[in-house]
Amino acid sequence: MWKLSRSFSLLLLVLIASLFQSSTAARKLAGGYGPISNYDDPMIVNAAKFAILELFAETQDYDENKPSYAFMSPSFSGDQQAFVPQIAGGSQQVVAGLNLKLTLMVLQVVDGDLEYSACLGAMEVQIYLKLDESMEVTEWGDELTCDQAQVLLEDRLMDEKNEGN
Repeated sequence: MWKLSRSFSLLLLVLIASLFQSSTAARKLAGGYGPISNYDDPMIVNAAKFAILELFAETQDYDENKPSYAFMSPSFSGDQQAFVPQIAGGSQQVVAGLNLKLTLMVLQVVDGDLEYSACLGAMEVQIYLKLDESMEVTEWGDELTCDQAQVLLEDRLMDEKNEGN
């Protein structure tokens, strides 16, 4: 009898501890940034494209508050269609709208074929998607090398593959 009640008590203790741990984790995430579940979501893809378009717009007029990344050479001001974002990673926060923190690789498309693209550089950017479906870049973040961003992309793709299994 003693062994049964001791086993039951131990089981109850483990159960309570696991409930406390999961509720603590949920409280940490409430209102905070969490993972992006689908990087192919048109909303996420459009936000990344918007950031690249804004980057082009920002490079047209000099302003000390605008971003200046090493990959923004004179060739960067050419045909905007030749530059596309590759989302290496990111997180999202639900507010009155959606905040996205994205790490973007800036790819230059060669001969109109995305398969033959070259990474010019990478950056972190924060984008606010408003309830009226408009967007705003709220922060231009750090610059990364293509190699650094590629590692993030490979990690993200590996995580997605593992979650799918």
